[in-house]
Amino acid sequence: MQEKPVISDEPREPRVSHIACTTDDFDPGRFRPHGRVEYEQQGRVLWCTATGPFNAELVEALKNLATSTFPAMAANGPWASICTFRHSALCSPEVLAEFTGLIRQLAAMNLAPTANAFILKPDIDGATLMRPLYEKCFRDGGVRYEAFTTAEQAAQWAASVIGPLGCGDQPDGLDAAGQ
Repeated sequence: MQEKPVISDEPREPRVSHIACTTDDFDPGRFRPHGRVEYEQQGRVLWCTATGPFNAELVEALKNLATSTFPAMAANGPWASICTFRHSALCSPEVLAEFTGLIRQLAAMNLAPTANAFILKPDIDGATLMRPLYEKCFRDGGVRYEAFTTAEQAAQWAASVIGPLGCGDQPDGLDAAGQ
């Protein structure tokens, strides 16, 4: 029987992981990306923090980030991406179209996560509006996705899809069971 994750609001010390990078690590080109995405790998999960709102340049930086980090995750079998939104989930229809294209590209390259979960808490700007729009991006991209309001729900769903997450402590406060 899998243990349930324990959520804690206590401040956490930074964790060292195999992959820890952000969209800030990539040349933005002509315009600077609005928004920021951070990745941290722990076990079979790539924990993501997305701070919005987002523009098209962020999708390009996200593409660079994904193509540099996803191959290592995909090489080890089924894996999950769990993304917590901070501040805002808003973006334009242009950004959604580019994001859908990125999802399709990653799926075609067999690099897309087996399970993708977004944590969109009700107090995040645009969460209610964007939830079905992000769902459509993943559906149109042919990749499994669910949205949740808590990290516990997201981790439980991801574990139901890929099995034990093998995470230890999580950035969002999950305990060592990591499931």
